[in-house]
Amino acid sequence: MWWYFLPFLIIPIVVHLFDFRKAKKIYFSSIKYITNLSSKTKSNYRLKYLLILTTRTLIVLSVIVFILSFAETKTIPNSVSVYFDNSGSSLVNDQGLIVEQFMRNSFDRGVKSISYFDNKQKKNLDKSLFEEVDFDIVNNTNSILSEIENSFTENLAEYNYIFSDFQASNPESVDYTFFDSSKVYNIVLTQDLNRMRNINVDTLSIQPSQKDISQQIITVSFEVWNAEEGNVIIKLMQGDRQFSSVVKEISELDEIQFDLPKTSTGSYEIVIDGDEVIYDNIFHFVIPKQEVPRVSIINTNDSKALNLIFDKKDLFDLNMQSINSLDYNKVKMNDLIILNSISFIPTSLLDQFRNTFFVVFPPDSIVIDSYDKFLGLHIIKAGTNQLTEIDIDYSHPLLQGVFTRNSKEVSLPKEYVFFDFEGDFEVIIKYRDGRPFLLRSGLIYFFNFILEGNETKFESHSLFLPIMYQIAFSSTKEVEPSYFYPNDLITISESVSDIPVRIKSNAYEVIPSFNSYGDRMVLEIPDDISAGKYYLLQGNDTLKEVAINISRTESIMRSAKIETWRKVFSEYENISVLKSDDNFNDLVSKMSSKHDIWKYALILMILFILIETGLHRYLK
Repeated sequence: MWWYFLPFLIIPIVVHLFDFRKAKKIYFSSIKYITNLSSKTKSNYRLKYLLILTTRTLIVLSVIVFILSFAETKTIPNSVSVYFDNSGSSLVNDQGLIVEQFMRNSFDRGVKSISYFDNKQKKNLDKSLFEEVDFDIVNNTNSILSEIENSFTENLAEYNYIFSDFQASNPESVDYTFFDSSKVYNIVLTQDLNRMRNINVDTLSIQPSQKDISQQIITVSFEVWNAEEGNVIIKLMQGDRQFSSVVKEISELDEIQFDLPKTSTGSYEIVIDGDEVIYDNIFHFVIPKQEVPRVSIINTNDSKALNLIFDKKDLFDLNMQSINSLDYNKVKMNDLIILNSISFIPTSLLDQFRNTFFVVFPPDSIVIDSYDKFLGLHIIKAGTNQLTEIDIDYSHPLLQGVFTRNSKEVSLPKEYVFFDFEGDFEVIIKYRDGRPFLLRSGLIYFFNFILEGNETKFESHSLFLPIMYQIAFSSTKEVEPSYFYPNDLITISESVSDIPVRIKSNAYEVIPSFNSYGDRMVLEIPDDISAGKYYLLQGNDTLKEVAINISRTESIMRSAKIETWRKVFSEYENISVLKSDDNFNDLVSKMSSKHDIWKYALILMILFILIETGLHRYLK
């Protein structure tokens, strides 16, 4: 608004020009009067009038500044609210120190009280620095600007500062109506994430190896932010022990696999080393103790082939029963049920174990109606007078890793085709004529040949064992997650008791929020928890080990630019958008708004008046 006063600078110019009014002509009878006049040069007059014009202009300018400073001056507020998004990305470049320095300067300028907010409740600012003032840490809020309203607006001061990198936020999609128009807000963008390079683990999965059943494969995929060149080293660690490492070009970094023995359990880390890694370079995960597949073989007659495959205590928990004396309780907890040479399948079998995987080897004579109901298909008896070679699609997910060579180079067995099928099913392995050799309907695998008792003896072929292993290991119940994030839910097989479940590490312990569902308890991981290895404890008992990582949103190196923020808030006179590298005194001066300028304007105004008076008196 100061430019509205610029026209007033014309006043001294007009007054000065008015002094150059036309001289009156006087006639002298002699030159005696002229000789008595002081001798003055034309240049002296010009200098005098130029100096007088300058002083008058400066006097008017001082008056304008004096008026404006009084019009805009606000005294230093007694209290200020400061919100700091101290999430992982905001702490990369020690933004906490910047906020601390800002508050120091605020106190130096006269602020008596600061209400401090953060979104993690870490309370990591040195409170002893502010012993002489009222320093209050308020309940935590969320880092998203639209959610600051929850508690930040309840404790507003006249001046409010919001420090955040506004990670992965879109200022144009947020409703800012919660801002109080009578308050002053300064939004401070702590850093431009779009210029920060980083690499983080996106997903991690643990699967049994399809090539070697004694191994398990750790598959890790990555996200790369704002980096295109350079090398990184990806390490698989367990504490200080390194199991494996891979050097990769960033441009080629997509997915990496590590092999570990199937017996490996406990907590591990994926460590990313390289110049492009800013933070979030350690990803924690836990390999739980792998339960061996629980298999039940239900026979009419014993099968030597099946016994040879599954009667291995280190690989399977085997239970064998006869269909004539079936104990449902023993089969209840199994992962896979194998029906061998059973002519009639009772409907109660499927009703009891509807969510369990089955493998069916039919006899040469079946009760078709019972099989139709069991499979959900219509079975048609086929001729068995001709041997037909099977044809294998080795790219099928179930068969990946079974074949080390192209199937055309493998001597494939021939079998008699017993049945045709009508309905909705998946063909996994087929005969050369297109009819199914191994099909899947829901959770049921059906082999369209007779196991044992025939001259072809497919059970002796090298393909039989790996295919059965693939089915068995893929049928195990879903394993628990190997890692978690803040706010995730952890399900444990514990009912609520008087002894609470705690999440504990060496330097951290908390009783999380929970809900109970029968004999299960669901725990909610706190949002302020740090990445690392933790234990779930109940009393003195350790229930399980869990790995918790930085929230996925904290790994995103993307934010709106400051120009976008300023454009969004351009219509709000009480909201300013600043950068953290702005001078802190300038930030604080936003509160006082030219608090001391009127004093200097008054001094200069008096000084210029005295100078003009001196010019009139002493410069003749």
